[in-house]
Amino acid sequence: MRAIDEQKIEADNISEEAIAGLRRHNDEEMKKIIKKYFGDKVSNKKSLFENIENIRSVIESGPGNPYRGRIIYKERCASCHVLFHSGGKVGPDLTSYQRDDLDTMLTSIIAPNAEIREGYESIFIQTK
Repeated sequence: MRAIDEQKIEADNISEEAIAGLRRHNDEEMKKIIKKYFGDKVSNKKSLFENIENIRSVIESGPGNPYRGRIIYKERCASCHVLFHSGGKVGPDLTSYQRDDLDTMLTSIIAPNAEIREGYESIFIQTK
């Protein structure tokens, strides 16, 4: 949260799941920063839908470039996901993932926590 407040990373890049997890902490400074950037609302589904529709219009406006797509995958996804034997093993292997369904792909890319595969769920444990 300090990195967001110091403008080192953009608040738009933080998932709703991460924000929900951060809200569980009792640190008052963190709570103030969270409220400053994310307010009190829990979900921003309208913004998510608008983002998906904007990207859909870009995709549908012309042909893509698989070589540029590979570079983006390596920069943004490969640290956690395997695709064709390349990448990390934190998240699920995407090789057999349904890549011909644009609706599913956009939702999975823009809101990766919208649907979590079994075995990759987050668990929050609070101890005394």
